[in-house]
Amino acid sequence: MKTLNIVAFGAHPDDVELACGGTLAKYSKLGHNVFIVDLTAGDYGTRGSVEERLAEAVCAAQQLGIRKRINLRLEDIFFEEDREALIKVVDAIRLLKPDIALIPSPVERHPDHERSFRLIKRAIFMAGLRNLWGTRVPNPHRPSLVLHYIQHTYIHPEILIDVTDTWVDKVSSLQCYRSQFDPAYPAPETILSTKRFMEFLESRASMWGFYIGVDKAEGFVRVDNTPLHIDLFDLIKV
Repeated sequence: MKTLNIVAFGAHPDDVELACGGTLAKYSKLGHNVFIVDLTAGDYGTRGSVEERLAEAVCAAQQLGIRKRINLRLEDIFFEEDREALIKVVDAIRLLKPDIALIPSPVERHPDHERSFRLIKRAIFMAGLRNLWGTRVPNPHRPSLVLHYIQHTYIHPEILIDVTDTWVDKVSSLQCYRSQFDPAYPAPETILSTKRFMEFLESRASMWGFYIGVDKAEGFVRVDNTPLHIDLFDLIKV
């Protein structure tokens, strides 16, 4: 079996853990190279300092078995789909050479997530342009498969991945983010720091798991409905 490079992109530290942490841990344990690229450090979040969030991200990556985590340090809230940001993402793609890219949702409560989707999708195309100038990493590369994960806003998943065995790893990674999820952390309450939010996260994973006959699952959608070379027998249990 080929060893895959799988790169999950997020707007802020904790985005990928919330949406696809179980999937990342699963494929890391199967021996694949799993990476995370955070666009920002969540500079202007209600809870936690930049230093805390970066340290929490290191802890979370260890829980998931991440091979390398990169923070591009774009400015939280204010980053745009401009040349500087695009080149930074292009360089990350060319450096990590993902076979599979997991990117933010295109429809979201948080505007940074929607903007990240557009930025990363465009950068994925640009990363394959041989004559693109201004990059630090010269060799062109595009992933073979691009999926977007599902965040706060519900989108019906096209692909469900069984994460029953790595749900505990996902939870452990989220526990690293005390500034974001611990109700006892000394900061104003947010939607993420309520007990109900974690209950929502688990109940949605249980619902998706029910659809495929497992305990927990995470959902994804193909970006641009990229055709897959697949046999009908791959779509059924035999």
